[in-house]
Amino acid sequence: MGIPPTRPREKPEQGMPPQIDKLEHARQTSESRGVIHAMVDGVMIYDNSGCVQQANPAAVNLLGFDPTAWSLADAIRSLNARRWDGQPISVSHSPVARALRGETVTNERLILTNAQGQDFTILTSASPLFMNDRLVGVVNVFQDFSEREHLMRQLQDQAAELAGRTRELTSLLEISRSFASILDLDPLLALVLGQLQVIINCTGAAIFVPDGDDIVMLGYRGSVSQDQVRGFRAPLCESPLYQKVVQQKEPVIISDLANDTPLSAAYRQLAATEVKYTLDGARSVMGVPLLVAGRLIGMLRLDRAEPHFFTPRHAEFALAIAQHAAAAIENARLYENKQRIVALEERQRLARELHDSVSQSLYGIVLGVHAARKMPTDDRDRIRDTLDYVLTQAETALTEMRALIFELRPETLAREGLVTALDRQAAAIRLRYCIDLTTELGVEPDIPLDMKGELYRIGQEALRNAAKHAKATHLSLRLYSGPDEIGLEVIDDGIGFDPSTPFPGHLGLESMRERAARRNGRLEVMSAPGRGTRICVRFLLSSTVLAPRPL
Repeated sequence: MGIPPTRPREKPEQGMPPQIDKLEHARQTSESRGVIHAMVDGVMIYDNSGCVQQANPAAVNLLGFDPTAWSLADAIRSLNARRWDGQPISVSHSPVARALRGETVTNERLILTNAQGQDFTILTSASPLFMNDRLVGVVNVFQDFSEREHLMRQLQDQAAELAGRTRELTSLLEISRSFASILDLDPLLALVLGQLQVIINCTGAAIFVPDGDDIVMLGYRGSVSQDQVRGFRAPLCESPLYQKVVQQKEPVIISDLANDTPLSAAYRQLAATEVKYTLDGARSVMGVPLLVAGRLIGMLRLDRAEPHFFTPRHAEFALAIAQHAAAAIENARLYENKQRIVALEERQRLARELHDSVSQSLYGIVLGVHAARKMPTDDRDRIRDTLDYVLTQAETALTEMRALIFELRPETLAREGLVTALDRQAAAIRLRYCIDLTTELGVEPDIPLDMKGELYRIGQEALRNAAKHAKATHLSLRLYSGPDEIGLEVIDDGIGFDPSTPFPGHLGLESMRERAARRNGRLEVMSAPGRGTRICVRFLLSSTVLAPRPL
């Protein structure tokens, strides 16, 4: 380090200024020497010319040598003194030089190099010494700040890591909420892949699911065009990454597709160009399992153009996202399956309705027309009666068809309203079952369209159940609304039933309960053998808690 040799201390010459004699006297005072010697911080005393007059053991131990008799320039040069940001510090701007100009410097950070060539940080203060209003020297106190600085950096790193974890948890919470709010599979896949690209900062992201002996790409976002990857399917044997993920059920990272690891080599040797082009330009690849209750339902694949990009931290966070995504994807697929089943059941119901109502009416019209054609032309009374019958059947068929078309085209509910829809349904029930049905529907309610749809379907199911199973002579349909709720009520005077026992209409009741639950509504069924039935559904229009209504 080029430490200059220690110069022998020179005795004060005759005729030196009196303040120097006084400083020397103070330095040699046993009490002062004892205090400075005992201090745990490094202490160095400079005279008014900038030479070190005294250094205590703590200073010698910290610096690795005794700086006594050094000039300030010697100290700055030999200790390679720098500012806290690493920039060299000049002699004139050092804390001691500034103190020699009368300034008091406190808690300034400097970086020094000790006798062993090791850098360390000190926290230094320098204060001018005055005697009889004359500056006679400087006292410089410093302490090793390296350990505290290291601890501070550790704390800062920990705080940054904690902040990063907090951001990750916040992101996961937002992702979980976003995923849970989407039941349609295609928008959900687009959201999952988009979030992965933003958060993990990957070039491409894809979702694969097994299908027999193949894997199928459900969704993709990346540099390859959607037309190229649409309908992608490949044998499982041509997807070594997927096989590895299936085997481990943990994230698998290929740091560089160009290296000689077995997994990288397997990808390079693939014969299926379909697999290759989905990784166009990628060097780093990561596969993340999609697990639901420990069962693997697919894999997320992330890629990046740079090699060695993905880290265990990426894998940890991607796995957390994948857990939420897997549950959401499974729910969306179950919802899709249920929707297909519901659609099939609805088509089958409409086919039965057409057979039981419209086709029967049309058959009656055909029979009536044939009978009228065979009647004598002079038998006007019989012809009139037959034509009246045909007209009644035609009106019935027309009403039934309008009701069925209304069900097939739900947009008419928005155009014509709930009251019109219920009125048409009531008319169809009257004609089909020849039953007395009264309605009290009022004005069109100002409620969301989906709530109107649920009320219509529940009212439709309740009227059909009553007409088919209750053996009633009278039905009533009432739509009512208040400031806090809206309700629909269907009452019949039929045979009634015990709601806790099996009954042909119970499947319909379950469907009505499910519809009510979708809008946080309440379905109430009140019935007893021989006492008729009352079905009431209620939906909130405010935050009021629903309470049972009295009979």
